[in-house]
Amino acid sequence: MVSDNRRSILKLFLLALLPVVFAAQSAAAQQSKGEQRARSVPIYDNLDLASESSALEKRSEMAKKTDLKARAGKKGESSPVASSNPRREAQKSSAQTDQTDAQVDRSEQPVKQEKRIERSFTTGDPRLDQIIRSAGEKNGIDSRLIFSVMKQESGFNPRAVSYKGACGLMQLMPATARRFGVQNIFDIEENIHGGARYLRFLLDLFDGNVKLALAGYNAGEGAVIKYGYRIPPYAETQTYVSRIIEDYGSENEALLANKRSGDGEGLMPRIAVYVNEKGGVVFTTGY
Repeated sequence: MVSDNRRSILKLFLLALLPVVFAAQSAAAQQSKGEQRARSVPIYDNLDLASESSALEKRSEMAKKTDLKARAGKKGESSPVASSNPRREAQKSSAQTDQTDAQVDRSEQPVKQEKRIERSFTTGDPRLDQIIRSAGEKNGIDSRLIFSVMKQESGFNPRAVSYKGACGLMQLMPATARRFGVQNIFDIEENIHGGARYLRFLLDLFDGNVKLALAGYNAGEGAVIKYGYRIPPYAETQTYVSRIIEDYGSENEALLANKRSGDGEGLMPRIAVYVNEKGGVVFTTGY
């Protein structure tokens, strides 16, 4: 009987201890889980820190690389070494191409040259050409103009005589030849120099006007003055002037007119005095 009571009490005691045991076990389990969590948290934190550190290192390396590239780019601007930036290199190449094209365009443009009197001519006789040049230099006249006058007057025939009596290469009338110091009218050198002196006189008389000087050479300066310092209304004279200007060149005519009196060489006075064919003394002026 007593034994049965003890057993009953022991059962009751054990039943009473079970919740306590379960509670203790539950607390121990929770504590174990808490410890595991506490242990795992530093691990994850360390992983996060490690990843952040790695990211920072990568960023630092990228920043260094970018800085090095920027420095290399600045050096490349003043250095002949090609840039590693394709876009910059393409822009530079395009700029160089445009500059080269501009230089080519400028080189293809015609070079503006200063206008000058064209002195190239030939009669086919080198000695005659040299006398013409000498007469031009001595009298301050473009030798090309003397050439054109001679071509129209005699066609380079030193023995030519006109129906009016004009003689030689420059077709001087005897009175005009004497007036300008020609002794032998058929002497080539004397004839050319006499004609050049007459042209010089006419250019000075008509203030460098080539057309009026030519008209005076053909019709006489008196005729030009008579008609108001204009080309006389003679068909022969007008044709004569037109042909010589066409051969000599209107551009050269303008330049010679601007030179006025051969740059000051061999100037004649504005008031000229000469003896005409009838032996009369004539006073003429370009005004």
